[in-house]
Amino acid sequence: MQIAGINFPESVITALRDDSLVVFAGAGVSMGDPACLPGFRDLTCEIALETGENLKEKEPEDQFLGKLQHERMNVHQRAADILSDKNPRHTILHESILRLFPKAGAVRIVTTNFDLLFEQASRHVFDDVIEVFRSPALPLGRDFNG
Repeated sequence: MQIAGINFPESVITALRDDSLVVFAGAGVSMGDPACLPGFRDLTCEIALETGENLKEKEPEDQFLGKLQHERMNVHQRAADILSDKNPRHTILHESILRLFPKAGAVRIVTTNFDLLFEQASRHVFDDVIEVFRSPALPLGRDFNG
């Protein structure tokens, strides 16, 4: 099915109709204008700057950050500080993803992003904030919204 010039697979249309769509969104959602947040590799390099260590070309980012966390640094807090210092604003992509859902209470997005741009965008799309769950306090089973 084509909507506004975009081809959507029938399975996506069916999931929307059946209220079972779940969107998995990564850092790319927050990399465009006006947010301009770094991707995972660039964020990792920025975290590494203050340690004196360098991320090797083929070294997995999560392993490198795990090593820093184990050795001496609160990596999660540093990532949150870097991302919030940039004072980002949500992108049209945040809004477009949210508009797939008919109301704030029907949103199902899974992300590992540290930024709060989906929450920010939900105020514009729904005049409401979507419910947010953070690990380890995640809802059980297949029936969740947020």
